[in-house]
Amino acid sequence: MRHDAHVVDPCDTESTRRDAHCRVADGRVEVWASTQVPGIARALAAQAASVDEAAVTLHVTYLGGGF
Repeated sequence: MRHDAHVVDPCDTESTRRDAHCRVADGRVEVWASTQVPGIARALAAQAASVDEAAVTLHVTYLGGGF
């Protein structure tokens, strides 16, 4: 009996995509992101949208991986 299998090196793939989804409207920013540094993510979103950090709502999604 013979069985051939191809195993993908786990170092070549991610278990979770590294992306974020944002909504910008009425001077506010809403971000959904899997992040381990929510303070930095919120600050960067505020900077990118030219708004104060208080205008940013960050939803941290618990997706695992990506780190």
